[in-house]
Amino acid sequence: MRIKHKTKIAEVIKSRGFELADFEVQTNTTDFTIKAKFGKLFFTFFPNPADNNEYKHLYKRYTIAKQPFQSKFFASFDSTLNTFREWLDKDVKAFMEDQDLKDPFAEFTESKSTFFSEESSKDDDSKLTPEESKTFKAELKNIQQYIESKYNLQKEQIDEIKKSLDVLATASKSETKGELKKGLKKFFLDFIQKFTIQGLIEGAKALYKVLQDSPIDISEFTDQIKYIT
Repeated sequence: MRIKHKTKIAEVIKSRGFELADFEVQTNTTDFTIKAKFGKLFFTFFPNPADNNEYKHLYKRYTIAKQPFQSKFFASFDSTLNTFREWLDKDVKAFMEDQDLKDPFAEFTESKSTFFSEESSKDDDSKLTPEESKTFKAELKNIQQYIESKYNLQKEQIDEIKKSLDVLATASKSETKGELKKGLKKFFLDFIQKFTIQGLIEGAKALYKVLQDSPIDISEFTDQIKYIT
């Protein structure tokens, strides 16, 4: 690959708000690859053996697609560079943003939250220990931060979510585990329904996924979930 073209690639990376240190480079005589650190995203330039101003390209997007996209024909360097710029803006930027966020739902689905575990269902009449109450409040805070960062909600909507979660946090001092489960289930289902009505379908699906991964019976709530399942 021409040094002139590598220089322009570096300029585009910086112009999109990234540092060269955010990427790794793999180069040989047949291709030149830019790879985002800490992930599987990459963009490869394949020079035309007959014309060093033309390239094919191959890149991995930040989507559920397993196979990378590959161009069929050689194109000018400027055209290929535009595709590279779009890849930075759409895929790498989204990937980098998500690295700075903590997934609040992982605490429910991966670590099996104390309040959703099958074992805890045998102890619904008991109250939370101080340590469990602390964990419960932290999980509520994570849910609030996730919703605020992921969805473009109005201040009134954010205030309503915060108010609902604050009520649950306060209740954790006196309510039994069984009552807290009911309150948390009601919160999720209320906002699943509200998100659906407001057109925030992905938000509704994310909240529904938490309930699917829990032992809580939600079969009676068909009206709230019928538009997202």
